[in-house]
Amino acid sequence: LKRGLAPLEATSARVHERDAARLDPLPKDGVPAELLPLVEQINALLARLALALEAQSRFVADAAHELRSPVAALALQVQLVERAPTDAARATALAELKLGIARTGRLVQQLLDLARLEPGVPSEPSEAVDLAAVVREVIGSFAVRADSQGVDLGAEAPPAMLVTGRASELRSLVANLVDNALRYAPSQSAVTVSLRQANGAVELAVEDAGPGIPAQQRQRVLERFQRVAGDSTSGSGLGLPIAKAIAERHRGNLVLSDARPGQEPPGLAVEVRLPLGEGA
Repeated sequence: LKRGLAPLEATSARVHERDAARLDPLPKDGVPAELLPLVEQINALLARLALALEAQSRFVADAAHELRSPVAALALQVQLVERAPTDAARATALAELKLGIARTGRLVQQLLDLARLEPGVPSEPSEAVDLAAVVREVIGSFAVRADSQGVDLGAEAPPAMLVTGRASELRSLVANLVDNALRYAPSQSAVTVSLRQANGAVELAVEDAGPGIPAQQRQRVLERFQRVAGDSTSGSGLGLPIAKAIAERHRGNLVLSDARPGQEPPGLAVEVRLPLGEGA
């Protein structure tokens, strides 16, 4: 009996000797055929863990890199406030400092949102969410900013539209899309958020009249910290990836296209398709 169980004890010892830093696969040499499925499943788990740790490490490195610049800018702006020779110069420096704090706060919030969307992170339970109410709430929160930019921000939505999901995440999805649209929308243009039911699904679309995204770069900008080549606007490249991750967590998808095909500028249309909620 001891001789028969020796391969199992050897495999158990190999697993016991591992620490968190060793994620290379267990050797399969000499493992009995009866134990091979178990060893292969353990190796598959180790491979998934290695990918998850690599993604986490890359996220931390990217986040540190993205935070370095705004924090350094804040330190510089504080020095400008301290050294301002006149009250007018001090007021101008303070205004720039407040904008810098707001931008940094927005980046930190986006990083937190992205961290919560990592695989394996517990989330609040799903429930029936009125996406039309979420859209109206988000539109209201951006109304002052849109007005200051000279942008007509409006919504085309039914009185109610139910989806099954997490209200906080869906609110973040809409907010990131509206924020992104306002960032690129020129003055005296419009940003429209539309919501409708089509083909058994809910379609949420946010359209602007900005420069748009070339077709060959659309997949790239859906990755973290990636932006359109030559883009000089302030931003972190996280808004669209966050929206995409939330859509996928809700069994939906996100597609980019031209808002005004054939026109210049073409604008950007971001369409999110989500399953229709029960009772809708």
